[in-house]
Amino acid sequence: MAEGRSMSAIVVVSLCMLVLCSDMAHAALFVVGGRDGWTTTVSSWTAQVYKAGDKLLFYYDPKKHNVVVVDQGGYNSCTAPAGAKTYNTGHDYIQLQKGSSYFISSIPGDCQAGTKVSVTGRGISATMVVLCMLGLFSEMTHAATYVVGGHIGGWAFNITSWPDGKNFKAGDTLVFNYNPQYHNVVIVDESGYNSCSAPAGSKTYQSGHDSITIASGTTYFICTNAGHCGAKMKMAVTAP
Repeated sequence: MAEGRSMSAIVVVSLCMLVLCSDMAHAALFVVGGRDGWTTTVSSWTAQVYKAGDKLLFYYDPKKHNVVVVDQGGYNSCTAPAGAKTYNTGHDYIQLQKGSSYFISSIPGDCQAGTKVSVTGRGISATMVVLCMLGLFSEMTHAATYVVGGHIGGWAFNITSWPDGKNFKAGDTLVFNYNPQYHNVVIVDESGYNSCSAPAGSKTYQSGHDSITIASGTTYFICTNAGHCGAKMKMAVTAP
């Protein structure tokens, strides 16, 4: 009996060490500012726990804002030194390092109005062992975030096969990135999916960066702009 307990302890410790030394302490994706995105109200958004390796996703209108990585001095003074790393695509992915990272918009007056944020990425410590133990049992049930079409393609034509091979669960979040001047996201039933038509009252999204939580069963998404669904800008996602 004692030997059995010893073996169990070895297994438990080994699993915890595996968690601490691998990506099972997995990186998370955070949409900066939540539904409001990277705006003048973003400085109050950071009441969350981040770790090194997590990714921040910045959504904004590139005609009005940008994202610049600065040091604490630049953050406090709203100034970006020459050569500061600058992003301006409107949907930028930035991976966090350990320690504090500082981001501002360098558009005149933007940072002073509140378009800046500081985020601290924590390393993994020995105290994570207990959390890793719990994680071994909860990993398969927690909600995940998926960027539809990946970080580059987004919600676009020929997206139909993107869900293949993915293990979605009820409560997972799908993030749709697209140009709202050309596309939208509409939730339909199976008939609407097959016929590329949306009945009156269908739930429609058109912000260009929509976060949609999926329910149990199969959820059908199409773009209703002329010809787009027929060009395979549609997909079905099934969650147990």
